[in-house]
Amino acid sequence: KFMRGLTQILKDESQTWNPVTKRKTPWISLPKLHSIYGSAGPSYPGGASTTYQSQQDPPERQLSSTSSLTLNRIIQCWSHQPPEYQKLHSLEHLLVTVPDLFPPTNPRVEPHEYFSKWKPFSKDALTSGNDEFNELLRRALTKAKVFLHPDKLPKDLTSNQSLLFRTIWDVIQEQAASTLI
Repeated sequence: KFMRGLTQILKDESQTWNPVTKRKTPWISLPKLHSIYGSAGPSYPGGASTTYQSQQDPPERQLSSTSSLTLNRIIQCWSHQPPEYQKLHSLEHLLVTVPDLFPPTNPRVEPHEYFSKWKPFSKDALTSGNDEFNELLRRALTKAKVFLHPDKLPKDLTSNQSLLFRTIWDVIQEQAASTLI
């Protein structure tokens, strides 16, 4: 009933300009909404399905807020897939979740003004269902490489900040090499 009502509302509304994909799109993606919530399934008190709940609180977000974890462990949880943490996350996941490693989300890294220069990537734009997916992924990767390049980093970084940037650089380079052949 909700989806039918939302479908009717979207038919009556004009599409909005999406600067990332450079085209007009509906203001709500019904396929994305359906993939998150599904047609049925267990719900939490807030109304979210189990799939949505797990996407809201990924392990790296939960772990990065825990002060007992080391910086290396936080980075490993960001870069590798649970439960074994052996396989790297997809390149699009890594690019979208880089800000989760920056302060204040990550208590193991000291704040620095350089972190504020990171421009976050839209998760919706970097989904493999888009037609322009490869082009957008390449552009996002280029922007991330410019930001993270060792020669572009400030000289006054602490050891934790340097370790963080160096590790993010290495992980993204490794995953980009295997993804964009």
